[in-house]
Amino acid sequence: MEYLLDLFKNNMPTSVVYLFVLLFIAMRDVKLTDGMKVCLMYLSSILLLCFGAVGLYAILIGSFIALFLMFEVFSEDEYANTMFGIVHKIADFLYKIFIEYYYLMFALSICPMIIGGLFVQWYPQGMEMIAAWSVLVSLGLVVVSIFLVRRKRFSTYSVSYIVDRLQKNKLIDPVYAQRMSKYKILVLMEDRTFFDRGDSEHTVLSGYVVGRFLGGPRFKNAIRHPYKSLRSFFSRGYGTIEMQLLRTVGIERGYELCKRRRKIFELVYSTLIFNSYRKQFSKYGHGWRAVRCWIVQNYIDNVRVKFGNNIYEADDDRSSILKLFGKDIDRISEEEFFVWCLGLKHYEGGVGPRTVQVYNFVIGEFGLDEKKILKIIRKVNRR
Repeated sequence: MEYLLDLFKNNMPTSVVYLFVLLFIAMRDVKLTDGMKVCLMYLSSILLLCFGAVGLYAILIGSFIALFLMFEVFSEDEYANTMFGIVHKIADFLYKIFIEYYYLMFALSICPMIIGGLFVQWYPQGMEMIAAWSVLVSLGLVVVSIFLVRRKRFSTYSVSYIVDRLQKNKLIDPVYAQRMSKYKILVLMEDRTFFDRGDSEHTVLSGYVVGRFLGGPRFKNAIRHPYKSLRSFFSRGYGTIEMQLLRTVGIERGYELCKRRRKIFELVYSTLIFNSYRKQFSKYGHGWRAVRCWIVQNYIDNVRVKFGNNIYEADDDRSSILKLFGKDIDRISEEEFFVWCLGLKHYEGGVGPRTVQVYNFVIGEFGLDEKKILKIIRKVNRR
């Protein structure tokens, strides 16, 4: 186990070869999935470190560089390659390696080997067993990292896939103007700050939303019960329309199982995608309010609703509105649209008269017919 004494020594020739091997693995033309490439990098790195062929710094720096090139330069995600600036690329990269590919677990797996090497260095006599066990623990942690990467409980679609889904809706100002009253009903029920936020603010972390959340009694409650307030802040009710849309079209696996990672995905990519897309729209002279309407229309066309035991999911050809009422958004009444909005959230007792009472302020503001609304609810609940 003498190689453990040299863990911090940097063998330049082998480090260069190691870096080139990682870069080869990262290349787009290598016919492996991203998950398999990451696993191969993790495994080869820890094995080379075990046999003293490559130093610690070469492992950490080399793997970091190779992963960045794989995800941000050699990636097949053309939209992310061409539309993301350097800051967006860094945010995209950090999200991927720490949230989806367990890089922190890989980095921590090196720690037992470092500790074992230090013990051997400080106490050369009789530390062989500790050094051997430290290597085994490091290998075990890397195996766990590889298992988690391959298991992939939580995964998201590529940015190009998400943008393709969003681009099915064209930005047509006159059509959106006709639907504005329905858009305002949705916004009042789901995200009251939507039309008031700045053109680059899309998440619950925007200054406008935080200010409203912490205003008045809520601020005092946040001071008294910080943990409870933080959980409330990141609950579904404080997900903006952009965040809800991104989790609907962007999450491939783990929607219900991995809620914290899902929330991080919403926070990061709501900003990355919509801000980069906003710049593209601005080239064609579209105002930001028109872009906001485009986002709302995408939300309406992609989200699902639930009434009773029935879930109405949007697909490529039909929105959940069309599946629920047999009519598109332009042919349904504002009362029907209000009922559709009620189906967006989960209620313990389902959608009924009590649910309607929660949104009496919406009924009053838009002059909706409550009796007609209750009749529609009874009809959709009987299906």
